[in-house]
Amino acid sequence: MTGSAINAVTAIVLLWLLNVVLGQDGFGNIILALVVLDTITSVVSSGFVSVVLYRVSRLGALADGQTYLGRSMLGTVLVYGSLLSSLVALVVALLSATLATLFGKHELQVWLYSMAIIIPLDCARRMLIEGCRAQQRIHLAVFYTDILPGVLKLAGVGVVYIFAARTEALANAYIFAQAIPVLGLLWVLRPIPSLRNSAFSRSDFYYGLKLTFNRLANEPSRTIDVMIIGALTSAGVTAEYALGSRLAKLLVVLKTAFARLLIPRLGLGIEKKDRVLVNREYYFSRLFSLIATLIGITGIAAIGPYALSLFGEYAQAFPILMILSAAMVVRVGVGSSGGYLNMAGYAGFTLISTVMGMIVNIILAVLLVPTLSGTGGALSVLLATIVVQVAIGVFLFVHEGFAVIDRASALAVALSLACALLAAFGILSHWVVAPLFAIVTVGYVLANRAFWLPLLPAKLRNR
Repeated sequence: MTGSAINAVTAIVLLWLLNVVLGQDGFGNIILALVVLDTITSVVSSGFVSVVLYRVSRLGALADGQTYLGRSMLGTVLVYGSLLSSLVALVVALLSATLATLFGKHELQVWLYSMAIIIPLDCARRMLIEGCRAQQRIHLAVFYTDILPGVLKLAGVGVVYIFAARTEALANAYIFAQAIPVLGLLWVLRPIPSLRNSAFSRSDFYYGLKLTFNRLANEPSRTIDVMIIGALTSAGVTAEYALGSRLAKLLVVLKTAFARLLIPRLGLGIEKKDRVLVNREYYFSRLFSLIATLIGITGIAAIGPYALSLFGEYAQAFPILMILSAAMVVRVGVGSSGGYLNMAGYAGFTLISTVMGMIVNIILAVLLVPTLSGTGGALSVLLATIVVQVAIGVFLFVHEGFAVIDRASALAVALSLACALLAAFGILSHWVVAPLFAIVTVGYVLANRAFWLPLLPAKLRNR
């Protein structure tokens, strides 16, 4: 949890620094470039990281006799992933001017061209981190995911700010922040690179390919809103939306932290057919993640307008922030449903459900953004999130008898969604909505006291 807290703090400070150094329009452009690069990276790396997590997690904690096998698997995947991502980065650099023209922002070219090398660096980092997770070396995964990259980015941007360096130096700061973790992970994990590995079968290739197509459908559904905003609105509106989006995503930090531990354990539990273990750990992760998210959205409702003013002229970002925060509550409320699907071998349905969500997202964004601007983009994300999670939940209940959400969580999510929309459209003041969120949070905690009370020390339980 310490890593999640550090990640949240560094992310907020980094957003503030970028606004100070670049101004609102410049902030919108660099965030748009980072979103494009991150989307490409996620798609390119998804199949490789999924194979690492799926295969190596089956080895448990990697006993001494299996260490070489794990390092060999990781090395082979790393070689192929690095080759493909490097080729993609070259293409992005060569087409940077064309991409900037498509978004109608010529200032975007310098960021895409100078930071294209981030694609292979981040791909390598993600594959190596999945190697840590698969071995359940969670402390390493947290350090190289939540702590080190954020601290390095903050330090780099801080140097630019303090010494008033040219803004182009920000690109070098981001490259540096990706390269150092890769070197550290290579030193710790010592993967054995190889172009040929008999441990991988054709089924592994098809499994990774399925999840690559799934990410190809899913990742745009996560970031297409920012790209549509960037293409259809000004850099200033893009900055407002990007800031609201980045702050809202802090609400899923704890869920992400739990998922790093939960998903490989789900894989092991499913492999052993230990339904009790799977249900207990899924429930635990969902419960505490949702409590933290409800506390977070309560804080956003209370101080959101004032917090946004610290970054500059961002008053119009509050409705966006509230709607996107509601979407995060939906995601957290159903738990790691997508991770369960993948670890249970239903990667094909994950693809179907995310394609549905992407279609809803794109259609609604194209229709709503021209009239509602950033608020329309936020609504499209919310509705697409609901479509995807409902589809996954129904599928798992029918085919596995597994419920991704319980009644108390469903009620908390529904009430939070209503409160967020009331605040976003100005029907109720944020000072009125914040106590309502607090009531929902307390009610949810009390409704689940049978689970968390036994975790308390005996003296506290008896009071």
